[in-house]
Amino acid sequence: MHPTGPDSRFELFFCPRYGSIIDGTSYTLFVVEGGEPVPWTKPADLPYDPKKPVPRLGGLFDGDFNGLFCDGSVHLIPRTAPERLVRALITPAGQEPVDMSHIGLPDPRRQAAAHPEPPLVRGQKGSVTARVTYRGEPLAGGVITFHTAEPGDWQTQIGADGRYSVTDVPVGYANITVRTNKAAIPERLGNVMTSTLGCQVKPGKQTHDIDLEP
Repeated sequence: MHPTGPDSRFELFFCPRYGSIIDGTSYTLFVVEGGEPVPWTKPADLPYDPKKPVPRLGGLFDGDFNGLFCDGSVHLIPRTAPERLVRALITPAGQEPVDMSHIGLPDPRRQAAAHPEPPLVRGQKGSVTARVTYRGEPLAGGVITFHTAEPGDWQTQIGADGRYSVTDVPVGYANITVRTNKAAIPERLGNVMTSTLGCQVKPGKQTHDIDLEP
């Protein structure tokens, strides 16, 4: 965004390695409207300390503030949002349960939080076998990549029937990208910074079908 005045209220919370966003890009703030303006020619980081009060946010909408999430989406977060939610959205790897209904969004984690599973152990691996479809048809060919918090990426080919199998993926949340020249799928799905695809990799074998929306 390019502010029209000499001051800007858009500030960065952090700039992590993409794979370190264990909480998921849809649950992690990247840029917010800060309560104190800064010169737009000198963008500033917004310091956050979990032991201190949350920095003042939102100076243009009476306490409400816009937040750019790491998945590229922008949402207006009301001043009535619980502090624990704001803190959870700030941290990229806190693994806190969050309820996105406070900002008017459906929350796929809510059910999972109500039925917690045993904690994942660092070093465990999982394998994912499933199928990729586009407009209801198998995506014939391409490359699918799992991006995790561990160094390196896990990549495999998509077969002519749309099926793929990737092994030895570190457990935890993985962002997923898909690239192919076989169909005009959205370009954002091939970029790790803009893809909204992802899954929670568990130990052992599992399936995760992916339907690419046009």
